[in-house]
Amino acid sequence: MVPLQREKAFYSLRLYISAIMALGTAFWQDFGYPYWSMTIVYVLIQPSGGQTRLKAGHLLTGALVGAVVGVICAAVFSTSQAAQLIAMTLFVMATSFGSFRERRPRYYAYMISGVTCLLVAMPGITTPDFAFDRAVGRIQDALLAVCAYLIVDALLFPRRQSSNVMTVAEQWLVDLRAATVSALRDKSDDPQIRSGIVQRAIQLVPLTDGTSQEGLENAWRYRVLVAVLERGMRILPVLSMLADLDRATSARFPDNLALREDLARWIETGCPDDTHSAALQQRLRAGPLWAAPYDIDAAFRLCYLRYLRAIYTGWRRIQHDYQLKESDSARVQRLRHKGRPMPATVGQVDMDFAVRGVFSIGLYACLMGVLWNATGWNASTMALSMLMGISFCVTSGMADDPVLALIGPAKISGIAMMIVGFYIQVVFPLINDFWELALALFPALFMLGLVVQKQGGVLFAILPMALLRIGNGQAGISIDGLLNSIIGLYIGIGVAVVAKTAIQRPAFVDLVRGMLRRNRNQLRNIVDIPSSDDVRRFSLDALDRFAFLESRAPKLMTATPAVQASAQMLRELQIGRSVHILNRWVGASFNRNSVFEPIRHMLANSLKVRMDPLRPWVTNSLIGLVDTTLHTLLRSSNCDAATARSLVELRVALEEIKRPVNTSKQLRP
Repeated sequence: MVPLQREKAFYSLRLYISAIMALGTAFWQDFGYPYWSMTIVYVLIQPSGGQTRLKAGHLLTGALVGAVVGVICAAVFSTSQAAQLIAMTLFVMATSFGSFRERRPRYYAYMISGVTCLLVAMPGITTPDFAFDRAVGRIQDALLAVCAYLIVDALLFPRRQSSNVMTVAEQWLVDLRAATVSALRDKSDDPQIRSGIVQRAIQLVPLTDGTSQEGLENAWRYRVLVAVLERGMRILPVLSMLADLDRATSARFPDNLALREDLARWIETGCPDDTHSAALQQRLRAGPLWAAPYDIDAAFRLCYLRYLRAIYTGWRRIQHDYQLKESDSARVQRLRHKGRPMPATVGQVDMDFAVRGVFSIGLYACLMGVLWNATGWNASTMALSMLMGISFCVTSGMADDPVLALIGPAKISGIAMMIVGFYIQVVFPLINDFWELALALFPALFMLGLVVQKQGGVLFAILPMALLRIGNGQAGISIDGLLNSIIGLYIGIGVAVVAKTAIQRPAFVDLVRGMLRRNRNQLRNIVDIPSSDDVRRFSLDALDRFAFLESRAPKLMTATPAVQASAQMLRELQIGRSVHILNRWVGASFNRNSVFEPIRHMLANSLKVRMDPLRPWVTNSLIGLVDTTLHTLLRSSNCDAATARSLVELRVALEEIKRPVNTSKQLRP
């Protein structure tokens, strides 16, 4: 516990020193809004240097885009305040939608561009001629904050910036290795290990992104980690298919058991590239005899061999790539580096979040516009009020929380506002120079640094501190202005409550139904209109949905105890791949179409039936048709091995969907 608190204190001290340096430089250079440089420091800095530099790039990009749009809004709609407010609102809504749907750290560029547009255009909505000066000021604030952070970290804390990405990656590989060995030895699955694998994969995504910015000596780790993460996640569907195949076989194959045990031992020992590995590879390459007369056991052996080959190849490449993490050789440049991020929140896969967030921001802007027109609020105060309210709406829209969850952030915001009021009324009148100001701000800023990394910490704690519009030792905002900003903030909270109530989050079981329905719609498209691009997109989307559901395994088991929704995603993924292979086989000869067409027709009809997605959609007649087709081909004089294997895999997947089992009590084949 002590090291954790020490690390938090160190982190907060870095923030404080960087913020005071930015604030002092802004005073020295006579910036128009020096407090914004201090604010951006707290918004910017992350636990690791790489993550901070990555966020800094997105911050500067968003600030530049938002400043340009703000100037354009002020220039084009200078004759109509209402039109200017509408244009700004639409832009903020569009950027908010992007931040809701973006899975990588790029979401911050969307968010900051909307905020910057508001800060550039709103304070001078009645004086558009000064919009360009405000835009330059916002970019100056962002550049100053970034430079202050870089100087402080380079001079004072040069060795304490690396993230724990390698530690998380090591533990992720340990869990993945344990799950693979367990599947090879036909032991019962451990749901905790499987969900831990997915959880750490999700956690590795932002950490891995940060490594791309951790200096030249660590930059190559980004390619390594992305390649390892992508290949490791592809092993999970193979393990699921292997377990399904084990339950489907009616007899054991002694040669298969020996090969599986040798493969498990090789993975346990760290996948060494030695003579044992070469011998194992040779045994995997030597396929079973495939010649007439064909039988079902030989077809099952083909499937087993394919899965064992995939596991061996996957682990060999993972181990090879991971060994490159300490090397900057040219081999790293050949690795794939455009990995697909794992979904971490519902907002990244569910459109309702984006709709709710955009709805709340539009409603809030309309209410604030009406209130501004009725009361004649000062434009600068109006901008700060809208900024805090919109920030609250964006944050609440990105969180999978009920309405009551807003009570906590609302309390925190109120407490922060009280602290601001205390500084304005009591502290600032006693300050005579900058060093006294830095000392006076230390308690509040240090405590802020301890909580700023918590969910919503930046928006609920640092934005009120932005109201410390300090100049020459005096506060640049009155208590009346503070109260007006508080009113604007709590109007935003009220709108967020209305938005959450108007667009209710569906129950988790309904969310699972929706994912299963979308998955089957994509599968139906593959059955109806075969395309390589559709299969690739379906594979990626199905793996994303599986990861999302598996990351919420306890909640999933409570909501759907009789249905393995995440496992069904993988089984439907296997059906799509099998259908794709069979379509290629049919395309090689016109006569083969009559063999596969009945299966395609019945499979398409089964997927079109409208029923509860949690109910099995596979019928006994469909399984029987696949089984009959398989045995008919096996009795022929020239049966294609890939076709027989695909039909076996299709049949096994259909049987498992029709008759789901509890994977914690697997049946021994």
